[in-house]
Formats: sequence, structure tokens, C-alpha cells
Amino acid sequence: MFHALQRTLDKVAGQTLQLELQVRSQGITYAVERAQMPPGVPQEANQPLFEFRSLNPRYQFESFVVGPSNRLAFSAAHAVAEAPGVTYNPLFLYSGAGLGKTHLLQAIGRTCATRGMSVLYVTSEQFTNEFIAAIRSRTTEDFRKRYRSVQMLLVDDVQFLSGKEQTHEGFFHTFNDIHNSGHQVVVSSDRPPRELPLMEERLAPGSNGA
Repeated sequence: MFHALQRTLDKVAGQTLQLELQVRSQGITYAVERAQMPPGVPQEANQPLFEFRSLNPRYQFESFVVGPSNRLAFSAAHAVAEAPGVTYNPLFLYSGAGLGKTHLLQAIGRTCATRGMSVLYVTSEQFTNEFIAAIRSRTTEDFRKRYRSVQMLLVDDVQFLSGKEQTHEGFFHTFNDIHNSGHQVVVSSDRPPRELPLMEERLAPGSNGA
């Protein structure tokens, strides 16, 4: 089982990973680390773990079907993946349901995660649930650390934050902290910013839509 899991991880990650399996009384914890690079190849100190549990392995740039209606979004997403925090930051992706927003969002995340960046992908529903749970359990500081320590935040379907004033405010505090640190923020919606008044106000003038 261990070797089968190792092969699966290597295939999904596109590289050789070192898998450590720790059995604890509370359950099983998986720790995935990058394999050691050959001598002479520089490595950044304290490289973050490559976590891909929330990223669908099918959603990669190579598998995205580019057409006239989504060429701009694809180009912008690819540019962000190549130069995160530099080009199109923040990036706002919008289109109708089922037209590839999630695919591009996760493709950005997977590309950057494989290069050693700390990447967090969540849906707006996940963000909302975690935010509310943190308030109720009085663990908002842990919530802030989880979100604001990443180098890239990807939030899918931000239109669902509309009407949730407290969650909306919490999201933009997180958004501002990450963005002001020079790190990348990418959000997606099935509606353009002009139809999300609070979102448009917060994202302008520094946002880029595709």
C-alpha cells in the first residue's frame, strides 16, 4: 500500500517525492516533502511543503482548451503562474458557470506549488465556513495565520460572499494583508465586478479582470 501511494504521489506531482507515514493515536498523518536535489543544485531555505490535496490533478494549463472566448483569461492566468505577485495582481477571473474558471484557478495553483510556493485554494463557501467556525470557537488568530502566511491565495466563486457582510469584511482584511505583502491573490466569479458592488469597490483600482 505504501509503495502504491508513493507511486501515485509521484505521478500526480510530476516529480519524485519523499513520503513519510506517521501513525498516531488520533489517526494517520501524511507528510509529503520534496526529494533532495542532487549536489550542486541550489535549494531555497525552508521550502514549503507541496500540498495538492485541494487541487484537482486534471486541472492543468496543458489540458485547458483555449478558444476565442477564453484566450484572454488563459493568457492572464498563465502570466500570473509565470510571475506571481508581479503581473496581474490581483487577478479577477469571471465567466459563466462551467467555462473554465476553476480549471484556470487550480492550474495557477498547481504550477506555483510545484515550484515551492505556499499556495492555498479554497471556495468562498469553505472560506465562509472556516471564518464563522473561527469566530465561534474564538480561534480567529489561527484563522488569520493560516490564510495570511501563504504566498498565493486562490478563492473560487467569490460572488457567494455577497450579502455576508462580516465574512466579506474578513475576506478583504485577508486579501489586503496578502496583497500588501507582495504576494499573489486570484479570485473567480460567475459575475463581473460591476455586478458585485462591494467587490468592485475593494478590488479597484489595482485589479485586473479576465
